[in-house]
Amino acid sequence: MKTCDMKLRMPPKLKAMLKDRADANHRKMNGEIIAILERALLARQEAA
Repeated sequence: MKTCDMKLRMPPKLKAMLKDRADANHRKMNGEIIAILERALLARQEAA
């Protein structure tokens, strides 16, 4: 899979929530962000 670099700014509370979720799912934060985005975008695509 080809990737691109992207800087992301977020509130500290959201970052902490993301870190907790990534830890619970045994992922790095980047992997958790990708999983969340893929799930949201695929669900939206299927609903259309």
